[in-house]
Amino acid sequence: MKEELYLGKKVSELNIHEQRFKKMMQLMRVQKMLEKAEKIHKPMSKELSN
Repeated sequence: MKEELYLGKKVSELNIHEQRFKKMMQLMRVQKMLEKAEKIHKPMSKELSN
């Protein structure tokens, strides 16, 4: 019985870590997308302002 509880706790800890990891990956992706958008947008806005 104790072992089952221990395993359940370990599994839930792993799930929490996985969720955090997925969030981190999403944030990284969003940041990369924003950087790309800025690189594309900056030259355009310079051309428009001239």
